Amino acid sequence: MFAENGSGGSLTDITFTGGGVGLKGGSQQFTSQRLTFNGCDIGVQTIWDWGWVWKSITMTNVGVGFKLVGDGSAVNGNSKYPKAPF
Repeated sequence: MFAENGSGGSLTDITFTGGGVGLKGGSQQFTSQRLTFNGCDIGVQTIWDWGWVWKSITMTNVGVGFKLVGDGSAVNGNSKYPKAPF
């Protein structure tokens, strides 16, 4: 999924299975919660962000959990990453 947004928003209760990049995006003041990534090469790749909050993220058998490419900041809490290197 590609998501690039202006100011504010959320992604909630989505499952990504397989593929190169589960979620690729950029945003400001954005929240993502209860996302599940199974067997993706890269779970999340951010191209830019100004404060993206990640909560209750689960990644299983993912090659790279988070690939933070551009400038920005991220907060991550209450998440699980079995077999997902960073």
